[in-house]
Amino acid sequence: MNIPDKNSNSDLIVILGLCPLVAKSTTLLTGITMGFSALLIILFCIVSVSSCRRYIPPNLSLSIILIISVTWVSVLDLFLQAYWFEMRQVLGIYIPLLAMNSFVLLSLEQTALRNSPVAALTNSLRRGTEIFCIVTLVGALREIFGQGSLLSDAKLLPGIDISEWSFVDGGYTLLLSAPGALLGLGLLIAAYRQIERRRTV
Repeated sequence: MNIPDKNSNSDLIVILGLCPLVAKSTTLLTGITMGFSALLIILFCIVSVSSCRRYIPPNLSLSIILIISVTWVSVLDLFLQAYWFEMRQVLGIYIPLLAMNSFVLLSLEQTALRNSPVAALTNSLRRGTEIFCIVTLVGALREIFGQGSLLSDAKLLPGIDISEWSFVDGGYTLLLSAPGALLGLGLLIAAYRQIERRRTV
């Protein structure tokens, strides 16, 4: 029986962390919002934890990380309620769930507690950008193939008039459900690994 190494465990945690992010990313706009929200939370939490890492006792590190994560997510949640209430209503509970996201907690533990703020920020910016791109891509693909359009919820953008792009009338409605999000994420991961496998051959 093979024991998975640390890298495989990290990959599994990242995939688990992606699940709640893509669950509500049914359109390009919601995908961008969820991905950018996760990116902001990661960066703010990383800088906060890394800046005070020398004062965090090892036995209290998880508790302090959770407090910092919840604090920044609460700030983001209040900001959305104040300035973009319509999108906050659409995303619902998935914004508060960012505080307990396994990917965020893994990044804080592995990066923020072991590196200076600048090094932690540089590393987390790359990983957070990857998460943003994945969530945005999944949202765009679900909207295109799920309802045959793009930017169908552009009316939610405050002060910006953008018309939607319609390709076909209807689509595969399964992709707009929660199982469709997992299906889209799985297909995206499979395609990425297939491309990586061909590069190494």
